[in-house]
Amino acid sequence: MIFRQRADGIGEAEQLTQSDVAQHPSSLSADGTELLFHEGSGGIQGMSLMALRVDSPAQTVSSALPSSPPATSPRPNVRPVVNTADGEANGAFSPDGRWLAYQSNESGKWDIYVRPTSDLERGTRFTVSTGGGIQPRWARNSRELFYLSPRNEMMSVQVGSADTWSAGKPVKLFDGAGYFAGRDANPYFNYDVAKDGRFLMIKPKGDPASEGAPPTNLIVVQHWFEELKRLVPR
Repeated sequence: MIFRQRADGIGEAEQLTQSDVAQHPSSLSADGTELLFHEGSGGIQGMSLMALRVDSPAQTVSSALPSSPPATSPRPNVRPVVNTADGEANGAFSPDGRWLAYQSNESGKWDIYVRPTSDLERGTRFTVSTGGGIQPRWARNSRELFYLSPRNEMMSVQVGSADTWSAGKPVKLFDGAGYFAGRDANPYFNYDVAKDGRFLMIKPKGDPASEGAPPTNLIVVQHWFEELKRLVPR
């Protein structure tokens, strides 16, 4: 189920969907009218991309996937975006609103694909990754697309500014093994890109000694004033 909550915490959380399958929101459209999410049962391998209208009065909607039980109510605010027999997840609208990036296992492994938002019905799509990839994220100017390779490398793809899709070859930015080695436990988005291009990532807490950093100790000294008088007599 998907909920909506004011960022300042005022008011109660508002339930937007009712579903018997997992639902994971991932991206908001550039005009703020649609929330992209993926839903399905059986883990990430069985997800499909859907879009929820959030600019109209909220209506509780139920799941309508083929693998789900019959819907108990219509879904006037939900439309399928990429709903195939394969798994699709981690969708991301480009900030300029022209492109949709997502991961799919239609090739037998996870790869990154892009579709034009103006022509989603025809299913036109372009392969971005080489050798596999997950978790696509856009730069704020929509001219660069990031994703993780199967080797936990952060990859970058330069994107053209024309109305037709054009992109360069993926280039490795850095080794992210220290941040994404445990990504199988959380296959959904676990990083973001700030407006200035910096990456926000969560590094698992490890043993400081094993990472070459000095251990942190807390030393408590009792009766320190008496010790001070002994060392520095008047």
